[in-house]
Order: sequence, then structure tokens, then C-alpha cells
Amino acid sequence: MNRFKSVQHLHRFCSIHDPINNLHYFPRNHLTSPDHCDLRKDTINM
Repeated sequence: MNRFKSVQHLHRFCSIHDPINNLHYFPRNHLTSPDHCDLRKDTINM
């Protein structure tokens, strides 16, 4: 909370962050680095 100036700003950030995080979520502990890079590129190019 300290990095946000207000509760409204925090709420706005969280409401936008969750859908984006879900779109770009990869289980990094199950992937090698090259696989992770390939998946990120594929997701960005959707």
C-alpha cells in the first residue's frame, strides 16, 4: 500500500493487473528458459 498514493489507485491497478497477469502467466518452475521465451513471444503475438 505504501507505493500507491490512494486506495483508489491501488484498486485501479489491481483491477487491470489481474487479467493481464492471467494472460501472461507461465509456470516458470516447470519450463526451461528457451521454452519460457518462446511462450512469451507467442503470447505477445496473439
